[in-house]
Amino acid sequence: MPKFDSKNLIKYLLIGIPLALGAWFFLLRPKQLTSLVRKVEVENRVVSRTVSASGQIKADEQADLTFMSAGKISEIFVKKGEEVKKGQFMAYLDGSAQFQTVQSYRDARDVAIRNKELYEQEKETNIKSLGGEDAYNIKIRQLEELASQAEASYQAQLSILSNSYIYAPFDGTIIDVNKKVGETAIIGETVMTLANMNKFIFEISIDQEDYGYIKLGQPVKINLDSYASFDFNTKIDQLPLTANSSTGVFDIEIPVTGDTEHRLAIGMSG
Repeated sequence: MPKFDSKNLIKYLLIGIPLALGAWFFLLRPKQLTSLVRKVEVENRVVSRTVSASGQIKADEQADLTFMSAGKISEIFVKKGEEVKKGQFMAYLDGSAQFQTVQSYRDARDVAIRNKELYEQEKETNIKSLGGEDAYNIKIRQLEELASQAEASYQAQLSILSNSYIYAPFDGTIIDVNKKVGETAIIGETVMTLANMNKFIFEISIDQEDYGYIKLGQPVKINLDSYASFDFNTKIDQLPLTANSSTGVFDIEIPVTGDTEHRLAIGMSG
């Protein structure tokens, strides 16, 4: 059995242990994970928020016109598609009975005015018959009061008669006529609809959460279903001061203008 010299054994151990540790360190130790690092340049950019909402094209001015009294329609002077001017007389009810009433009140007014004038023409005679100028002046004031009351009654009847007429409240186009001559109209029933077809708006409804992001002068892009590949560029020119009492949202009217290739019509949505 071979014998090892203790000195040699120690020498071998001193040499072998470092070699074994070195081999373990380089060959057997767990390998560390590494990753690639990419250098990114930092840029300053402005982040903007957009608000989207659906809406509909409307005329800037539009009105449903009605009679303020009930009766049979005697005449309608306009038709659908016709352009009219502000103040134009467009329709009236059969007001023959009311016209006679107005005539009688006008006659009563004229009589009251004439009585005062005749009394003033006979001033000297009337002063003597009344026993003095003070009494005469009292009588004149009474006659003036009667004339004033007659005028007020006449104007009231004229106002009632005017409820049988429809006049154009602004320049525009008749976009619908709902009644015909000979039909009976009731108070508040729409007879015709007038709109200004030269000026349009796009009306949207904004939730209260988004209202704070809407500013005057803010640019707007409107994309209508009728022109899906075209955007109408405009700006916010007014903001509502109150929310819609029924829905709780803010209704915003945005001006929009069409062109020969992209004509606007009431009711277009986008």
